Amino acid sequence: MFCLGYLALAHLDQGEEARAGLLTRRAQRVIVRPGLERNWTTLPAFTASLTILARSGQRATASLAIGDSQTASALAETAHYHLARLPDAGTIPARLARLASDAVYRSPELATLTPAEMRVLSELATYRTLAEIAGKLSVSRTTVRTQVASLYSKLNVSTRA
Repeated sequence: MFCLGYLALAHLDQGEEARAGLLTRRAQRVIVRPGLERNWTTLPAFTASLTILARSGQRATASLAIGDSQTASALAETAHYHLARLPDAGTIPARLARLASDAVYRSPELATLTPAEMRVLSELATYRTLAEIAGKLSVSRTTVRTQVASLYSKLNVSTRA
């Protein structure tokens, strides 16, 4: 994972985003094994993946871009925790700082969302059921379903993914 991530970053530096994408997807297939996603060796691969997303304009998939500052902060904290334990983090700290500064972007569609819709949107990313989301937010399932329909309409999407 570590080597694949750094190879992907090297390809990104050379402008070879397609090759970097292949390497990050390969690393992610390893990372999906239980427990590995929180291991420090995943930092280069996650950094490469986020860089690819940011460059392609898909920032809306990042936690901060959808207004989920709590998750974004937790992810940043995890990254800094692992970085502090690396003897030599190489270019990762500078890359993460660059990504963080780019993350202030917010799409115009998000500006139209109500606070309630933003809360539901951040929960949709968790893949909880609508009933589970309703329970967590202390509202009815019907309310969540209505907000999801409104979100889909405002964001011009047809599925949760």
